[in-house]
Amino acid sequence: MPWSKFRPLRQFGKHNVRIFKEMLKARNKRNLDFARFHPDVMASIKQQGIQIQDSRDPNFFEQFEDKILQEPLLDKAAHPLKKTSDHPLNKKEKCLLFDGTVPMTDGVDQACVLIKATKAQPFPPNFFDTIPDDFLPDNFEAQVVDSIMHGERYDATLEKLPKRFDPIIFWVPHPAFYGTPVTKRCNIIISDLWRKIAMLSMKRDKSTCSDLRFDCNAPISGFLPESNSGLGHSFVLRQQPYLTIQGSKPLTPFADVKSVEATKEMDVPDIYPISAVIDLEPENIYNDTSLVPRQFVTSLNIHTICTSRMQDQKYPLTTEQNAANCILNGFGAALAQISRNGFEDFLTSEMLSQPLLLKSMQIVNGKIDFAMVQINNFSDDINILAAPLYTPKPFYENMNEVTDLNMDTVKKFVAFMLYR
Repeated sequence: MPWSKFRPLRQFGKHNVRIFKEMLKARNKRNLDFARFHPDVMASIKQQGIQIQDSRDPNFFEQFEDKILQEPLLDKAAHPLKKTSDHPLNKKEKCLLFDGTVPMTDGVDQACVLIKATKAQPFPPNFFDTIPDDFLPDNFEAQVVDSIMHGERYDATLEKLPKRFDPIIFWVPHPAFYGTPVTKRCNIIISDLWRKIAMLSMKRDKSTCSDLRFDCNAPISGFLPESNSGLGHSFVLRQQPYLTIQGSKPLTPFADVKSVEATKEMDVPDIYPISAVIDLEPENIYNDTSLVPRQFVTSLNIHTICTSRMQDQKYPLTTEQNAANCILNGFGAALAQISRNGFEDFLTSEMLSQPLLLKSMQIVNGKIDFAMVQINNFSDDINILAAPLYTPKPFYENMNEVTDLNMDTVKKFVAFMLYR
């Protein structure tokens, strides 16, 4: 709930105060005569051999400083200068890093080229029709509204929100607001909806969620060596999803044997003249192995990762770019799972004993992106869908009621999370 600590003062005139500040700043920068004495006084000063200096000179005080004290103290043995190269986890080898901060220029097709996947396909129409008729209660819509209002209005967090940017009157400074960050609002909505689904599943069958494990804000890092990435460098996909769901059994492969065999004849999307690595910069490798929650519990398998992000006010990501982030996050988690299971044959010969499926979900600006990444023996299969959930208010406004709630998206979310 956004809240302003102080009442904003009304401007005293039609002119912006910032203009006067810039005028004063420019006036202070003018170079004027530093001393104005009578000519006779100046002549007597010169006869005495007195030197007149300008105290406004930026280098004026350097002549009074002791050169001995200018030696950097950090070079002493008692104050060693720490460098990034001295870190024990720092590697000299370069890698191409994806962490979700830079959007993909060509969206989904560029993500498919990076992970050598066939063109992303939509979900089959009957995929979201697998919910039993008596699974959702009659008041489930009211429960969904309460979950959304919990994140948008009821949470009592008071953190300083980002500065508001108005693209029309961009020069006007807006008052600072305190409240719940947008990312935390989305995380609360994800958590509440998943808890309701888990409780309904356990009410129907207590053994449904008994083998599931949940981790919040656990870092995940997928590593693909240079020999297998085909990008000229090692490929590292780093993320920190809000919710990571793991189970004792792997997910059932979404694509059947015929679909997997058909991927041999399908081509990777062509994005020429755009380079696939145009948005990735070489950086030093930090983790040369994959990182996954509960890494040493080899009996667990990642089922679903749920992430959220806030749209930039000046440069918001497009629908394609958001979907590309969702796909690459799922692929990075799949790589981490492959390394934990010890599938070394995939890292050497691009072959898996059985396909690996992972679900990735992302909520941005009231819209949910669904993605299923299946790593096959020959290539990767991707199914994506973007569906609106509700219409959020700007982060500096209070939401009194949920508008444009799409229950079809809620049912798709339930079917997506229940797929095992």
